[in-house]
Amino acid sequence: MDLPVDEWKSYILQKWSLLPKAVRVTISTAETLSDIFLHSSSLLQPEDEMFLKKLSRGYSVGKDPDAPFFYREEGNKKFQEKNYIGAAVLYSKGVSHCSPDTEDISLCYANRSAALFRLGQYEVTMQSVVDPQEKAMALPPPPLEAWNISRSKESFVTSSKQVRLATGIFPVVSLLNHSCSPNTSLSFAGTVVTIRATQQIGKGQEILHCYGPHESRMSIAERQQKLKSQYFFDCSCPACHTEELRTAVGPRWEAFCCNSCRALMKGNAVLSCDTRSCAESISRDHLLSRLQQLQQHVEMAQKLLRNGKLEQAIQQLLVYQQDAKSFLWREHTMVGKIEDNLAQAYATLGDWQKSAAHLQKSLQVVEARYGPTSVEVGHELFKLAQVLFNGFAVPEALNTIQKAEKVLMVHVGPQSSEIKELQEMRSCLLDLPPALVGPSV
Repeated sequence: MDLPVDEWKSYILQKWSLLPKAVRVTISTAETLSDIFLHSSSLLQPEDEMFLKKLSRGYSVGKDPDAPFFYREEGNKKFQEKNYIGAAVLYSKGVSHCSPDTEDISLCYANRSAALFRLGQYEVTMQSVVDPQEKAMALPPPPLEAWNISRSKESFVTSSKQVRLATGIFPVVSLLNHSCSPNTSLSFAGTVVTIRATQQIGKGQEILHCYGPHESRMSIAERQQKLKSQYFFDCSCPACHTEELRTAVGPRWEAFCCNSCRALMKGNAVLSCDTRSCAESISRDHLLSRLQQLQQHVEMAQKLLRNGKLEQAIQQLLVYQQDAKSFLWREHTMVGKIEDNLAQAYATLGDWQKSAAHLQKSLQVVEARYGPTSVEVGHELFKLAQVLFNGFAVPEALNTIQKAEKVLMVHVGPQSSEIKELQEMRSCLLDLPPALVGPSV
């Protein structure tokens, strides 16, 4: 391969000549590759990585897309055998075949840091996870797409997406067992992690944390696969046990409704209306086909929204809203997405009343899926508070600010930007003269 090997060798020789004699003797007299690895790994500095990146910037090497998975699985086998050095080497090989900003590189880096941690290489472990632009959490939940209102002289709507940036080692937090329906929530501020209870925890009750796969974000099959792959155990938490017992009815956010009476449809291959007096039945495949078409239409409307064609986007979304109501359960995720898109479009136009009305419907769907005290509901309440604030709907805004602050305080803590903005909005609204108070929503 056409790589700058000679330049890198020269750089290493220069670094070697600058090492203290005692360190060079220790490495030179090491009897095994394991000893050499342990002694040398702690010498790697950030500037070394920067030099290597600069050196190799002009060179390209073909990467095998199947290699990261192969080396990660082989590394997992070594890890289970407690051969942590072998595991770290294999994870490193996986990293070398990964493309940037992919799940593969996240998993390889995270697994390698776990192997290094078991070897007692704590500083190297931290170096392996401090670059947030390249290394992400091993088990990221699906990104939560959102929009909010920028605080400026002329408020405007901006889109955002939550992204996990890095893996960290927190030995005390690592003592907590996993549950797909935990009773705690974690928030991070720099290198400090805070654990807060999300529900009442009685004396003697176990404190549980979610390792990533949550019952409201993933199916049981996906959760089990990720936990087995990353943490090597089969989850048997109450949430998994309950979901295994479900048969005829799936999650409400994926359910269908009867076209005749709007009641819940139940069944497997063929769905039947839950109302005894209604004889409506239909194949699941037919409804899934309709849902797929609706998703494609909504995506086209979202594209219009992104391109600033607001009136056209609203017109189409209102049609899709009626279509969704004819066969999707009122708590279906797609119903909430349509309402949220309409809220975003009206907010961009400055029609705060209509925006708030659609956002409240979207909030109902989010609450049904994630629960009234979830961080997802907290973010939706924050968004609704912004809309009501901009519309000068003072009583409703103050009430929503209070709800959002209560939920988000548990999940993100008092120092978060959202909490601070909520507090600023409250102060501003309380100082408004009565003449500026707008109509109720």
